[in-house]
Amino acid sequence: MNQLQWLRSTLLALSIGVLNFSPTPASAQQPSLEDLFTGDCHAQANIWELFDSPLFPGAEGKTRAKRAQAFVLAICANLEQQQNQFQESLQTIEKALTIVKEIDDREGQAALLATRGFVYNDLELYKQAEASLQESLELCRAVACEWRGKILNRLGLFYYTQERYDEGLPLLQEALTTIDQLENSTNEADSDLRQLGQLLKLLLPNRQQCIGGLEYISSLFGGNVTDEKAAIFQNLGLNYLGKGDRQKALESFEQSLQISEQITNNCSTQKVVALINIAGVYQQQGKSDQALKYLKQAQNANRFPSLKPPILGNMGTILFQTGQLEEAKQHFEQAIQALETQSEPRADINQVALFEKEADYYIMLQKILVAQGQNLAALEVAERGRAHVLAGLLSKRLSGQQKVEFPNLEKIKKVASEQNATIVEYSIIPSLEDITNLNREDYRNSELFIWVIQPTGKVNFRSVDLPQETSFQELIQLSRTSIGVRGRGNNTSTPSKRNSTTHLQQLYQLLIEPIADLLPDEEERIVFIPHQELFAVPFPALMDANYNYLIEKHTILTAPSIQSLSFTRQRKQQLKNSSPPKGREVLIVGNPQMPQQGVGPNLKPLAPLPGAEKEAKAISPIFETNPIIGSDATETAIVERMPNAKVIHLATHGLLDDFSGIGSPGAIALTPSGQDDGFLTTTEIMERFGQPGSTPLKAELAVLSACDTGSGDIKGEGVIGLSRSLIAAGVPTIVVSLWKVPDDDTSLLMREFYTNLYEKKLDKAQAMRQAMLTVLNDAQGEFNPKAWAAFTVIGEAE
Repeated sequence: MNQLQWLRSTLLALSIGVLNFSPTPASAQQPSLEDLFTGDCHAQANIWELFDSPLFPGAEGKTRAKRAQAFVLAICANLEQQQNQFQESLQTIEKALTIVKEIDDREGQAALLATRGFVYNDLELYKQAEASLQESLELCRAVACEWRGKILNRLGLFYYTQERYDEGLPLLQEALTTIDQLENSTNEADSDLRQLGQLLKLLLPNRQQCIGGLEYISSLFGGNVTDEKAAIFQNLGLNYLGKGDRQKALESFEQSLQISEQITNNCSTQKVVALINIAGVYQQQGKSDQALKYLKQAQNANRFPSLKPPILGNMGTILFQTGQLEEAKQHFEQAIQALETQSEPRADINQVALFEKEADYYIMLQKILVAQGQNLAALEVAERGRAHVLAGLLSKRLSGQQKVEFPNLEKIKKVASEQNATIVEYSIIPSLEDITNLNREDYRNSELFIWVIQPTGKVNFRSVDLPQETSFQELIQLSRTSIGVRGRGNNTSTPSKRNSTTHLQQLYQLLIEPIADLLPDEEERIVFIPHQELFAVPFPALMDANYNYLIEKHTILTAPSIQSLSFTRQRKQQLKNSSPPKGREVLIVGNPQMPQQGVGPNLKPLAPLPGAEKEAKAISPIFETNPIIGSDATETAIVERMPNAKVIHLATHGLLDDFSGIGSPGAIALTPSGQDDGFLTTTEIMERFGQPGSTPLKAELAVLSACDTGSGDIKGEGVIGLSRSLIAAGVPTIVVSLWKVPDDDTSLLMREFYTNLYEKKLDKAQAMRQAMLTVLNDAQGEFNPKAWAAFTVIGEAE
């Protein structure tokens, strides 16, 4: 059955099912497509199980009914995806897949697998997205379904975003061939789509409901073939640009522009994207006048809010390069305003080569403001850039505000006063050449901006010109290696003290020395607000010229943003836990039966952590509770216990990297069961506990004591992801380790931390500092920072 036959069959089943429905039993309600959008669409889908029509008796009728049921479920899944209900969408797709497999509808399977791949991509679960799209593509090739060009194109774009250009290019070439073959059959397909559209309009009097159904159908079968071909050339250009072949990239973008201009309405997405990307190539070649010419054409042609920020951003960069600072500032202010006010999905932004990272808008505006001498205004922008994602969620949860209010200078000073702490905020500023370079892995840091906010309200700014070829990521990696940190599953070594101090001193020289005169006494708190990979810096272990560790001189916390400190303070006041937690109020997990990591033949369980089990058993008596160990620590069981726990201590693998098979950096390893895979990801934490309307966690403290990465390479995203997700879930203080600490030292440090916190009544920052100093000075412990410096206290100290 080809695409056209599939469409006709679905159309016929829907027509007969809705207009000539003979339910069995008689009490069953007649299904209505309107109910798919106004009521329980899943219940309406299930009614198709009762389908009985005299026109199609027996097996044929049942097959048609099941196909219609799967189609209705697919519409439901699409609507759930549009409403950001991604987990619900995935569950709905699985139901539909079960049905189409039962009737051997391979076209339906391919369509649903593609949709599942798109949802995984939205969730940033890239390994699953790739596997699902590849499976869909294989089915499409086997049955020659006509929408395989869309899948090939999406896979080509996917490989571009993963910087796997050599894999993307052949798929995009195949997509071009497929699209060319489709052009002859487009009229017939469009006729079928028009018929289905007329049916939906008849049955759905509400225009928005009708559009919802049509959007799903068009996403798989419809759309202009010419527009799809233009999109393929866009993705070819992006892959060529990623490989450094600017000429071929420019030719591909120009072909996309030429094709998109044939589209009747002359304002297609692809036309605007092509203009932006052509301008981007000219910008990289230093041809500013040519770049501005195409950007102005894009601005005039643009009707899509999602494309407004990159147009303005790229124009702002050129204006900055040519010394027009005020005009550049205005363009970036407008780009940020457009970005923050968008309510529609921004799928098209993935096809824009330059400024693909939203953070670049904020970085460039900081750079411009500092160049103008407006250092305090630059602090407001720096804070706004790192706060806007988390702030949107927490503003709705804590205050009921729908509109996010970003902190101005006075509010920033107020937070420092409320925290009674010195706040240090960093911004890593790459060179302008790197900001306009597609390959983000080649970033070299140019400047470091540092703001120090005193509890008194005084703000100081320092700018550090970094040595040429400085890469914080490499320096952090070298510092980890030098103290014996290797990565998950690798053996650690014990280096000499001389080797372990060099890189820690270099980090101190860059991060601390420029502001050392502004830092408080050792008993007073410092809250570091890192930026990007600086979240992976072991601040306690940074060493001055006299071989003193920073933890010996200061009490240290970190936070995702200054505004997050305001939110964690509010949340701590809401919790009002007066007595130390005991018994079932404390959730302690140690060494679960580890889930499997990897894909295909490389699938194997994570290494067990017998030391983590020992740790869990060692701290449990402090709280008069029993730890959950081994196979009992299933993801399902732990998630059920989390909402009522006042303290959550997870002595298990905390995965800080983008490890194979999960996607977004940041996940907690637990025992898998039939209901889950054993990985509690940052996305799942946010969806279960962090969304407005969900019930937040009651825990005042969450400790992840065995976090690590697969290779030892760390960029900071996992730390950021885990801390943000738990703060959004309602936890005011999180303790995260940056690497796997030796077993005996972890047990000692954690016992000391909890004793300092609940028996000696120290605040969380002081409790951790004293615990670290105990391990550092313990005769049986290690002087090496590997033993004690991994832990960072994030959020509220009190």
